[in-house]
Amino acid sequence: MPIYVRCPKCTKDAAVSRAAIGQRAKCDACGTIFPVPFGSGHLVVEWGLSETGRHIPLAPPHAVTIGRADDNTLQLRGASVSRHHARIDWEQGGWVLRDAGSGNGVRLNDVITREARLSNGDSIILGEFVLRVTIGAAPNTALESLARAELGANPAAFPGDPRLESPVAPLATPRAADPRERTAVGMRPTGAPSVPAVVSSQPAADARPPVSAMDAAMLPRPAAHSVTWVYWLIGACSIVLAGVILGMLLLWG
Repeated sequence: MPIYVRCPKCTKDAAVSRAAIGQRAKCDACGTIFPVPFGSGHLVVEWGLSETGRHIPLAPPHAVTIGRADDNTLQLRGASVSRHHARIDWEQGGWVLRDAGSGNGVRLNDVITREARLSNGDSIILGEFVLRVTIGAAPNTALESLARAELGANPAAFPGDPRLESPVAPLATPRAADPRERTAVGMRPTGAPSVPAVVSSQPAADARPPVSAMDAAMLPRPAAHSVTWVYWLIGACSIVLAGVILGMLLLWG
């Protein structure tokens, strides 16, 4: 989508490509070659009586005034438009919309506002008029953003490009080792110096040879029936003893 710029010599408007931002353009009317600064763009009347389709360039650092009076940059003759309805100023590298004390207010993207910074594609409503904002982007901005996203803004990727020399913070800051953490080998604290292990040729007093799974399966286990016979023997003795005691009581009685 082209933008409309104004020749500083003959003050005629001309449509140029958005890629011309930051470069030079030639006026078709007078042949003057002039720079197209960053932030250049235009306002277009999308709706409103006989003004529909009219373009007003946005040329930094010149302000644009909008209203019904003849001394405005963009004159809109509407019953709901104040004599000096709004103005657009170039401040700190961007365009700022301000209400100039209008009676019916200013709407930016259908929201009443007194002051707001403009962006490309914004909609401005003044009375019965609708204006669309078109602001050109800086050249190679999309390429620079892609380079930062894919290459981490590595200066070596684009040698000699001063825009990519700013460092980028790493995705994660390395964390210092915690002395309380232990490694999987030797259970040694990560922060402690390594100490060579002392190997003794004498076996420990309580050292036992390791038992494999097969050996453990072959170890003898107590038989379950031997425990059962013990229970039967105790029961039989108890019955015999009870019978003897009962017989003695009957004889004495």
